[in-house]
Amino acid sequence: FSPSNTYLWTVTGGTISGSNTESTVTVIWGATGSGFVGLALTTATPCTHNPSVLITINGNPSAMFNVPPPVCANQPMNFTAIGSGLTYSWDFGDPASGTSNTSTGQFATHYFQTGVIGCGTKQFSVSLTATNSNGCTASVTHNVTITQIPDVTLITPGLAKPFTLCS
Repeated sequence: FSPSNTYLWTVTGGTISGSNTESTVTVIWGATGSGFVGLALTTATPCTHNPSVLITINGNPSAMFNVPPPVCANQPMNFTAIGSGLTYSWDFGDPASGTSNTSTGQFATHYFQTGVIGCGTKQFSVSLTATNSNGCTASVTHNVTITQIPDVTLITPGLAKPFTLCS
């Protein structure tokens, strides 16, 4: 880099973000395939260099999973990432579960903690990140519903608080 140099970048298969006359550029790549980056560099001597590089544009993976039906707290909820040939990283959005809050692999099982006994439900945001062999990533997040564990404490003999039975 020298302040007296001039630069003229050209790109096929993508778009230069900002000016094409700076010493460095950022390229937003388009569709999967190939592209070229070229540079017309003129130095103070004056000497012109015109290097170009063939670029392989790799596609992004697809991160997808089906949302399982609701389950009761402390019961297993099974997840399956849709796809193959990728690596997967799960975040269950359940920090109360400690180190069990994350998992890897196409198939994952998690036991959600609602922290409260009752008749309600709680939603958790489950995120999946898929990574392909080129290091490209994609993520998706879905909410899952967990039913609280019913409170079956008897108030007086013969009377019980109403609760929702988990099956």
